Amino acid sequence: MKVLFLPAFGREGASSRFRVYQFLEPLRAAGWTAKVLAAPRRSHWSRTSYLARALMGALGADVVMLQKRLMGRGLGPLTRVNARLIYDLDDAIYLPPPGVRMPGEALARMRANLLRTASLARVVTVGNKHLADYFTGVARRIMILPTVVDTERFRPVPRSRDRVVVVGWVGNPENLGYLEALNVVFATLAAALPNRFVLRIVSRRPPRVLPAAPCEFRAWNLQREVTELQDFDIGIMPLTDDEWTRGKCGFKAIQYMSVGATAVVSPVGANREIVRHGVNGLWAQTPDDWFGQLHRLIVDAGERQRLAEAALDTVAERYSLRSVVPSLVALLQDVAGRT
Repeated sequence: MKVLFLPAFGREGASSRFRVYQFLEPLRAAGWTAKVLAAPRRSHWSRTSYLARALMGALGADVVMLQKRLMGRGLGPLTRVNARLIYDLDDAIYLPPPGVRMPGEALARMRANLLRTASLARVVTVGNKHLADYFTGVARRIMILPTVVDTERFRPVPRSRDRVVVVGWVGNPENLGYLEALNVVFATLAAALPNRFVLRIVSRRPPRVLPAAPCEFRAWNLQREVTELQDFDIGIMPLTDDEWTRGKCGFKAIQYMSVGATAVVSPVGANREIVRHGVNGLWAQTPDDWFGQLHRLIVDAGERQRLAEAALDTVAERYSLRSVVPSLVALLQDVAGRT
């Protein structure tokens, strides 16, 4: 059987890397022929050529999986060529991203395109319940498919208990504002715990404003993605609580947990399901919460270890490639009509 993936990004785009590309080998091992057609460049010729190749690929596929992108006028021809369409997304893309202004007319067109795509798909796969609720009443069928990691790659390595504790954050530059909101917290921690921790930031660019605390910046690199995470003792995921963040799928927390770093997260959206406070990680809402939880973990290596070990079990059971591939294979077979 053949599946054609139409991802939103190349391998360096986290959404496509973890919701498309990492499934290719497991699907091939399960007997599927998996083909990927990379997203087009912005030129008119590139988009025209892409649509022609997508239609040709869809013609010979048992299932087409469109990941996050919108086909616009190409959606009709695509579904006429192959109606066995799965639409997948892991963000609240019915909203403009934070800091991006979109005219009302353009936003209305985008939402209409999104809802039409969801209505034409046989199944809409989403990363969390909040996104599933948005498409209820529009999509014919909705399946929650969490974003997961390959635990053969994302796994713990030994860390010394005597070293300076690494409090880490990894993410796209557009999300650095969530981290910068904790600058006062880190300055206060540095005063309370001198020479006990370092804040390590892994991104494509550094924050505009660094905290008055020991701080290191590492430029994100695909080849070092896992090793950078493996050096974290504590991984943080601060968020505001709004419609955009409720659509996030908590993947940063899953990455931290998979490598044995203790996760401290804002209890927003999927984070509340992934991280169980005091069981496999900690929640923090206010600046006082963030100070208290980080202080607690920096000084107590035993508590870090207890929470991290529970988190590894959570990832293995619910957020690992191994745990999700059987569900994806069953879904593809169902949509293809070959159960």
